[in-house]
Amino acid sequence: MEGLTVYPKNNSEMDLLQNLLQKMKISFEKTIVENKIILSEAQKISVTEGIEEADKGIFYTEDEAKKIIEQCFK
Repeated sequence: MEGLTVYPKNNSEMDLLQNLLQKMKISFEKTIVENKIILSEAQKISVTEGIEEADKGIFYTEDEAKKIIEQCFK
């Protein structure tokens, strides 16, 4: 069976979800998540592509990257 992971934004949302699941008699497990970074699918793809490029030796030096960034924000 598949599971579902939900990340409430605050304690109020957490309490509401817990109460809802209890009322619906749906079993759940509460865990503490610290400093978890949640990426969108597009971000995951971008990071993966960047790692693959770096593995192939396709990357910019710090100075080159700074110049490119400067051009983007002109």
